[in-house]
Amino acid sequence: MVTLSPEWEHRAFEWTTRVHSDCIHNNRVQADGRLISVEQRWHNNLMSYRAEMGVAKTMQLPWRACRDRKSPDVGGCIEVRARTVPGNGGDLPLRPDDDEKIERPFVLVHVHNVDQSIDVIGWLFGYEARERGGPERFGIVYVPPPYRSIDELIEWYQKLYLAGLIFRLPVPA
Repeated sequence: MVTLSPEWEHRAFEWTTRVHSDCIHNNRVQADGRLISVEQRWHNNLMSYRAEMGVAKTMQLPWRACRDRKSPDVGGCIEVRARTVPGNGGDLPLRPDDDEKIERPFVLVHVHNVDQSIDVIGWLFGYEARERGGPERFGIVYVPPPYRSIDELIEWYQKLYLAGLIFRLPVPA
C-alpha cells in the first residue's frame, strides 16, 4: 500500500485540472477510441497520475507529469497502467498503441475507489504481456496474473542505472 503526501496529491489534482481543461477545449473526451463522459475523463486522468506517483514513490524515483502518451510514465523507461478497484477487473491492460513501447516494463497499479489507497501489484515487460495475452475489450488486452515482483523491477532498474543507461534524479521532498 502506497500513501501519497498531501503535496503529491495536490500535484496530481493540479495536473488533472490542466489536462482536463485541455481535453475539453480540444473536444477530446475519448479513451482508447471510446466516447466517455467528461467526469469519467477527469477520474481517469487523476487515477493515472496518482498511480504513476505511487510507482515513483515505491521505486524512489522522481515523478514528472507528461501529456505525451509515447513518453515513459516514470523513471525514463517505465509504463504505468492503473485500474480502479472494485471496477471492471484488475488485470494489466495493454492498449493497441503500446506496441511502440513493447520493450518497456508495464506496472499494474490498483487505485481503490473506497479509500483512494494505491497498491502497486506487479509488472511485466510489454513483450511478455503481449505474448501471454488475455481477454480483449475495445481493443485493449487485459493480461491476467502472475506478474513479476516490484522488487525485481527495482533490481532491474538499478542495474540499468549502474550501467549508465538511465539517469536517476533526486526524489523531491
